Amino acid sequence: NPIHEGTTGIQAMDLVGRKLRKDKAASYGLLLRKVHATIEAARAVPDLQADARALDAVWTQITAAVDMLVDEPDDAAAIANATPFLFAFGHAILGWLWLDMANVCAQKRQQGADKSDTSYYDGKLRACRYFVDFELPKIAAWLAPVMAKTDVAAAMDVEAFLGGAA
Repeated sequence: NPIHEGTTGIQAMDLVGRKLRKDKAASYGLLLRKVHATIEAARAVPDLQADARALDAVWTQITAAVDMLVDEPDDAAAIANATPFLFAFGHAILGWLWLDMANVCAQKRQQGADKSDTSYYDGKLRACRYFVDFELPKIAAWLAPVMAKTDVAAAMDVEAFLGGAA
């Protein structure tokens, strides 16, 4: 996730260029196995099945983008839309973390937590549902220019930024 200190673009290029492309997404595969384990655990919890389906769909989209970015032969083209990919990827990670917490909370509730703990767990479960309903849908919009391989920013002439003031 970006830290919003002016380095978001650098973080994005690092994610795509070094973290994904350098090892042909091998590290991504390790992460994806952990994500899928969380999704499978949530599928076994009736209250979390819809959240599990939503997160699974998001990671399918992320994986398609990762595959495209890794297969891109041109390094510059691969990182041209790295920032929206970073936003999408970060949100997918947060969705995974929320679902993982929801799995734990659902398990604790099932084990018979006391009343004060039940309220806490209910709040966490509701927060997960909020993230799934309101935040995960943003991922498709961030991935759209990545998957389209748009060059709208990368192909812009520097003079257009300067407005003739060069």
